[in-house]
Amino acid sequence: MSELSSREREIFAAALDCVTPVERAAFLEATCGADGALRARVETLLRAHDSAGRFMEADAHASSTLEGEAAIPEGPGTIVDRYRLLEKIGEGGFGIVYRAEQQQPVRRLVALKIIKLGMDTRAVVARFEAERQALAVMDHPAIAKVLDGGATASGRPYFVMELVSGVPITTFCTERRLTVIERIDLFVRVCEAIQHAHQKGLIHRDLKPSNVLVALQDGRPAPKVIDFGIAKATEQRLSEHTVFSRLHPFIGTPAYMSPEQAGSDSVDVDTRSDIYSLGVLLYELLTDQTPFDARALLRAGYAEIQRRIREQEPPAPSRRLATLDQQERTTAAQRRRLEPAKLTSQLRGDLDRIVMKCLEKNRALRYESSSALATDLTRHLRHEPILARPASLRYRSGKFVRRHAHGLAAAALAVAAFGAFVVFHTVQLTTERDRAQHQAAKATALVRLLTEMLTAADPYQFRNSAEPTVRSLLDRGAAQARTQLADQPELQAEMLTIIGRVYQRLGRHKEARPLLEHALKLGRPLANQPNLLAETLNDLGVLLAKQAKYDEAEALLTESLTLRRQQREASAEVAVTLVELGRVHIDRGFPTQAEPLFREALAIRRRVLGARHRETATSLSDLGLLLWQTGDVAGAEAHLRECWEISKEALGDHHADVGTALANLALPVLYRGDRPLAEQMLRQALALRRRALGAEHPQIASTLDKLAHALREQAKFDEAESCATEAITIARKGYGEGHPKAVTCMINLAQILLERGEPARAEPLARTAFELRRQQFPDGDWHVAVPQSVLGATLTALGRYSEAEPLLVEAGNRLKDIPGPQGREAAANRARLAALRRASPRTTTSETSPLARE
Repeated sequence: MSELSSREREIFAAALDCVTPVERAAFLEATCGADGALRARVETLLRAHDSAGRFMEADAHASSTLEGEAAIPEGPGTIVDRYRLLEKIGEGGFGIVYRAEQQQPVRRLVALKIIKLGMDTRAVVARFEAERQALAVMDHPAIAKVLDGGATASGRPYFVMELVSGVPITTFCTERRLTVIERIDLFVRVCEAIQHAHQKGLIHRDLKPSNVLVALQDGRPAPKVIDFGIAKATEQRLSEHTVFSRLHPFIGTPAYMSPEQAGSDSVDVDTRSDIYSLGVLLYELLTDQTPFDARALLRAGYAEIQRRIREQEPPAPSRRLATLDQQERTTAAQRRRLEPAKLTSQLRGDLDRIVMKCLEKNRALRYESSSALATDLTRHLRHEPILARPASLRYRSGKFVRRHAHGLAAAALAVAAFGAFVVFHTVQLTTERDRAQHQAAKATALVRLLTEMLTAADPYQFRNSAEPTVRSLLDRGAAQARTQLADQPELQAEMLTIIGRVYQRLGRHKEARPLLEHALKLGRPLANQPNLLAETLNDLGVLLAKQAKYDEAEALLTESLTLRRQQREASAEVAVTLVELGRVHIDRGFPTQAEPLFREALAIRRRVLGARHRETATSLSDLGLLLWQTGDVAGAEAHLRECWEISKEALGDHHADVGTALANLALPVLYRGDRPLAEQMLRQALALRRRALGAEHPQIASTLDKLAHALREQAKFDEAESCATEAITIARKGYGEGHPKAVTCMINLAQILLERGEPARAEPLARTAFELRRQQFPDGDWHVAVPQSVLGATLTALGRYSEAEPLLVEAGNRLKDIPGPQGREAAANRARLAALRRASPRTTTSETSPLARE
């Protein structure tokens, strides 16, 4: 090894830490690039090391120890002072983080970070003790507390921190597809946390995505900055170690380091170093890239990294986007729910200036505080002049115009209207007269139609007929609208849409569809009635979705959404169609496509209708059920409980929607294991909905199915079978024989029969459900695995092991171990597969969750 170049030694040592061949190959590709000879030499060394086995392992360990990367002997079960290590939850370049239990003076869960060897333990602990007084006075909801520190028995420094759930801020924004504005709002809260620390005399020194975690609290993103004080205690600075950290092979900490930290003497660091790191973080939140290309930076070696950070000017965010290939630009834009050109235009100007002011090499030119940075971002969002931009007259005028666009437009319109008043006065009066005459004729026709509809209820007019029902009145109204309004297509389309919607809400889908289709045919040629056309498209799309005609439904709802956005983007009507389109994506098995639509609808309703409106509650329910399905059980329960509370407040205790909200809230309650309470909630919801909707309304089926599930989990099989059977009957009658909601009920009944020891009765139900789900969901979707697993269990119980095994194995491949219903299905499938492989003819007990959305 003494004949190796320092470059080869660095790469070889780092590559040894790569856990998998894939990780190692990716690392070598990034570090060696086009230098095939270098890569060949390193790969030869790696092959020699691998073939030498444990002999070389000892040398590698020794080499690693010299670099400060020795393996940490402590692990789960180890006692470190007052703390018992439970499980590893993370690893970085300087240590490993464990979830631990503090045993005295109080019992609580904490995060304990053990620093790797290669530094003076006494000095580290002493520096930490010097920081502890400042750390103790920090009290901010977005800052995780550092609680304790010391050294392990093996001589490694450790730090104890508040246990924070969440993911790195960049990951959170990507997974949730937050818009640019939403990302800035979240980032401003991080700036406020850093400002609090700076006011207490603390500098973070290591701000990066993995040290800014975000989780949902009460359905809203909550950032948390971690590791305050640890960077100073460990004197983290740029070195081969930080460059070639195993878990961050494409540049971790160095990408976020300020020029003064990257210098040969990193002691002279102040709060403006954190401003630089915040600028890098904002850069990444806006573009998905760091200011310096990570791969190029890694190939350069750490000395060149130091030079670039200190001397080279990075491109502005909008310019960086322009250097990406088309696919990368498109992906970045889609993650922010924008088109590529719109993303670039959003960043160009103020945001470019704000970011680049943070990244100034001369720290005197950066923002003087994170509060000033947050203020400038807020000014940008309000269309006010920012401090990072020269205050030219043209710039300030442009900001004034944009900030007061509506007022200035109104003023300009008033001037223009005054000048043109005399010219157009006569035309305006004529137009108003024609409009008034049209509205009067429309009102007259509508009154005549409604009068004739209601005359059917007059016993003196129709003595020989039965007492009219709501349905008979609707039938009469539909017939009259087709004949009496034939010469008024606008009014006819409006009336047919209204009657069709009422039919649909009564569960009379067959009667509703021809009316809505006729209304759509009438509405398309009416160029002056886009709102009416959008409404008809929406209602027909909803109806087709309930009939499981998802392709047609998606096309109609997408067209409706486009029309409604053209009229007014942030209107309540836009939110209605966003919700319905999201539900179609859910029913087709694409929850990731639904989530941004649900979140946008919720934001619109909160802004336009208010936080306590019944439609806001509906959006909370949709998002809550989606979170439940995808594994965020805590977030789901928070959304569903808020929906139930708002529904009771807005609608009273006896409305059908209150029953829906209560039934949905019972899902996470059942998951938490409180089966009696869930059963009580579902019985109450069922009674309420039956009173409001009638005993055979299609939506009753899903409530019955949930109740059957709660009863099955308590082994009340007779009641469970009765509820599930009734649910299937109602769903088939209301939705159709093979509708997804009917299939969900069939799966539940199959499991009830299986668990009570009747696999022969369960098999045909599970088999039919499996075949139907394969037609309804995309290949590989976990919803298909649910009946597949149940079918495998029934075949096992019947002794048909060779048929059962491939079903259970494939179901296991489709299922993931995540919180929520899918994780429970994965565990149940493993138990079924274990029973099969024991070749023991016994009934398999499983747990599943009904996912029917009402």
